[in-house]
Amino acid sequence: MPRPIPDESLLGYVSRALSRTVCNSLYLAFNLIGKVHAKQRPRPYNLTTEDVDGLARLFKVDPEQFRARLYPWGTFEHAEELTIEFFGTKIRAQYFEAEIRRVSPRSLSISPHHKAIWDLRPFSFDPDTRERLLDRCPICKSRLGWSTMYGPFRCDKCAKEQGLSTDLRDFPQPIIEVDDEEAVNFVVGLVDPSLEKRAAAMRLVPDELSSATSSDLFDAVISIASVLSPANARRTHRVGRPKTVDEFAELTPDRLALAVRALIGGESDFGNVADAMRVFMSQRPASHGVFKELGPLAAIAGDRRIAPAVRSHVKTAIERDLARTQNVSLVRRRTTQIGRHVSDEWLNINELNGEFGLRDVVLKRLADSGHVATKRVFGATAPIQMRRTEVAPFIACYKGAVSERTARGMLKVSSAVLTELAERKIIERTTGATVAMLGNKAHFTRSSINAVLIAIKKRARPKKANSTSIQMFSAVRTFGSHDSWATIISLILTGDIVVRRSGSRSNDWRRNVAIDDLNEFCRAVENAGGTEKGRREKWVSREQAAQILGVANLAVIGPMSGAGLLNPRIAGGVHIYKRAEIEAAAKKYIFGPEMLERTVFNAYHELNRWLRSHGVEPEFQFDGPILIFNRKAFDGVIPFQPPLLQKLTREGRFYSIEEKKQVVEAVLAGSPVGYVSRHMGCRLRLVVKWLEEYRASGQITSNTKLDGCRNRLHLIIEENPKLTRREIMRLLENEGVKVSANSIFRFMKKLDYFQDSDGNYRRRTQTVSALPVR
Repeated sequence: MPRPIPDESLLGYVSRALSRTVCNSLYLAFNLIGKVHAKQRPRPYNLTTEDVDGLARLFKVDPEQFRARLYPWGTFEHAEELTIEFFGTKIRAQYFEAEIRRVSPRSLSISPHHKAIWDLRPFSFDPDTRERLLDRCPICKSRLGWSTMYGPFRCDKCAKEQGLSTDLRDFPQPIIEVDDEEAVNFVVGLVDPSLEKRAAAMRLVPDELSSATSSDLFDAVISIASVLSPANARRTHRVGRPKTVDEFAELTPDRLALAVRALIGGESDFGNVADAMRVFMSQRPASHGVFKELGPLAAIAGDRRIAPAVRSHVKTAIERDLARTQNVSLVRRRTTQIGRHVSDEWLNINELNGEFGLRDVVLKRLADSGHVATKRVFGATAPIQMRRTEVAPFIACYKGAVSERTARGMLKVSSAVLTELAERKIIERTTGATVAMLGNKAHFTRSSINAVLIAIKKRARPKKANSTSIQMFSAVRTFGSHDSWATIISLILTGDIVVRRSGSRSNDWRRNVAIDDLNEFCRAVENAGGTEKGRREKWVSREQAAQILGVANLAVIGPMSGAGLLNPRIAGGVHIYKRAEIEAAAKKYIFGPEMLERTVFNAYHELNRWLRSHGVEPEFQFDGPILIFNRKAFDGVIPFQPPLLQKLTREGRFYSIEEKKQVVEAVLAGSPVGYVSRHMGCRLRLVVKWLEEYRASGQITSNTKLDGCRNRLHLIIEENPKLTRREIMRLLENEGVKVSANSIFRFMKKLDYFQDSDGNYRRRTQTVSALPVR
């Protein structure tokens, strides 16, 4: 059996040794040592100590020769990526090629053994001959692998005459020209199996990287070389290390050398890498800053998977390079090395964002609008600088603007009314650079809208006592036209329409103000021409349709359209409705808000329960639930609605017969039991109990024994006002009523009896004795 060569890989030695035997199967060789691999292939990183000892006995080799060629698993300190130990240097597992066998025909011609360095993906060449590695058989075009072993220089897939595989040494590959031999030897030496070569490489490391290991430096070189790849150079916050064989092929010797010089060279060498990054600056999506300028090279300084010493070195190198390239036209984020003076007027977008609190996209729109002077680099998509003094005046205007949707919500009017109010100069539209900052969409100034709302509130007079005023929202429904809000608002502001406070605390100003005389209000609006526009327009918006129908929720309009009650048309991307059709529906159907206004109920479930008790069912019912009633059927039961109930003001623990009588009479008058319970302040089960008792016996009894003795007590006190409570108690006991003295005291107090200075019982008021309920 041959002896292992110092730079030979473990599987390369097994292939070379098996080529001298009749066994050419890797699996069979491991079966001979008692290891059966059912799921994973034998590889240097998944072999155990027992496997090594078995191979040593099989090939009659010192076990230490094999243990040095094992690659045990590991992980990085700050990440979950797997690593392997490659001859004492920790590398990422993705850097190791485990499936494809790569060889150098020229090197095999010199010494027919498989070098371990060929298994590292970052190297697409042989370090000694500079020959490009071969990974496919020139004859059968198949990938070279490790399953069948005819020797390091044979193809394991095809066979020629006499059963021999293709000799790969007959197919030399091109030689790669390397300009910086020292740099290439440095990166190869970091992972070379030879201790001498690794030591020689570490002697080239500068003092600021003296604490970094060969593992740290190798990973840093591959990371910097990765960002130089055209596919990764357009990234911003991620290094983009290669993962596949094709991606690793982009790590050419020249890029590896450039990456090495960025670490161990001087400031100019790192500047070459930085300048290479700036070539792709306009293609990076970042809006500004060091990531826009240097892309993934700047990301290396913040990558926690890279050693702290290397990160610190790269960060310092970046700051030096930024200082080297600083000039009046270059726009970038400030760093600790390149700060800005307090008096600097030119600020980049990031600094303006921090000072004024505006989003980057808004400042970009301002810069593109041409209303302020700008300084740019690398075209229109590059970072931008603007003067602080020129930007400041537009900030208040931008923050004081509201969208059309918000303005509609504040004033509770349609878009057409907003347009008319703006034409009348009652509210203001945004203008100038503010429009550009808002994306060229319609906006209004918040101050002008608030001024209108404040003016309406100040002009609202106090509510009159016993007033019959009508809410503005309800009064406008009289027109049948709801484009008159602009005219109404104008008349309120000029004082031609007198409004009062309605007592409502709604966020809708139309419900918070009311008018005294409806006819006078209608004449004022008609004289001002507020209804002409509405009569001319045959189509109305969804908001206008909801106002005509008297519904507060726009969601009602959609189900009505789906049920065929309304037939909308789409114009300008929105639904519009025929006015005549809406007004006809308003005459035929009635909705919740108007029904509550015309009844004593203040909740929909109470109103609906009362309507069902009188046989009035909703004509349409949609999900939500949305109920639509027939107006004629509703008007027919209005005269029968129950009276407005008052809450009971009982004293003591129990209800008196008079109080129970009031509750039962309210139910008999037509009020639902639940409605009576809620509005009169007594429990539902008590109302039901009293009602059942009355219907069964025709009368109501008291909760206390003394209620039945009320007339007897009056007679006892009239005969002798000087009796004490205990004397009254004994008299009642003789008549079969046994109660305590305290109960008598409380009951007499309830009957308005008191003791004067002479100890006589007197009555404050003369009340009529209660009669039984019939």
